[in-house]
Amino acid sequence: MTDNPRQLVRAGGGYDQPWTRDAAVNTWKAARLLEPKQAANTLWAAVVKQPDEKLIVQQDNQQWDQVIWMTGAWNHYLATGDRSFLSNAYQVAVNTLDVRRRQNFNSGFGLFQGPSFFNDGIAGYPAPPADSTESHGGFVGDYSGTSSIMALSTNAVYYSAYRSAALMAAALAGPAARPTRSAPPPTR
Repeated sequence: MTDNPRQLVRAGGGYDQPWTRDAAVNTWKAARLLEPKQAANTLWAAVVKQPDEKLIVQQDNQQWDQVIWMTGAWNHYLATGDRSFLSNAYQVAVNTLDVRRRQNFNSGFGLFQGPSFFNDGIAGYPAPPADSTESHGGFVGDYSGTSSIMALSTNAVYYSAYRSAALMAAALAGPAARPTRSAPPPTR
C-alpha cells in the first residue's frame, strides 16, 4: 500500500511514509470521514506482519506513540462499519498492547513509561533530562532516562487504547483484551 503515496494520508510534504501517531490522529480526526480508503491504507502502513504472521504496530523507537493506533482504528471502524478491518485491527491491538505492557508498564507505579505523547522533542521537557550544557539532538529518546518518564498524556493514550481494544472486542462479540493484573483494565 505504501508504494503509491496518493493512497496515503501523510503528515506533510517532507514525510515519505506515515508515522504511527500521524496516521492514527489524522484518521481519527478527519480522514476516516473524508477519505476512508486512504485512511485505512494509512493505518495499515504503520502495521507489520511478524514472522509468526501476527499483526502489530511497527516497533520503532517511539514506543509511547504506538498505542494511539488503536484509537484511530476504532474511530475508523465507527465511521465505516468495516468488520473485516475491525477484526484485523483487534489483532493488532491485542498484539501491540501485549508487547507494550511487557516492555513499558511500571507495576510499582501502575503507569506506562515513555515520554509525553505530544513532546517527542527534548525542548518539551525541563532539565533534567537535558540541560543547556549538553546536546544529543532534538529527539527526546536520545537522552538518558527519558524512556522511564511516566507522562500523563502517554498514560491517557494507553487508557484510550485499552478502551478501544475492549470496544473492538465487544463489537466483534469476542473476549476483551485482558491485561494482567498489573495493567489498567479496559473500561467502557
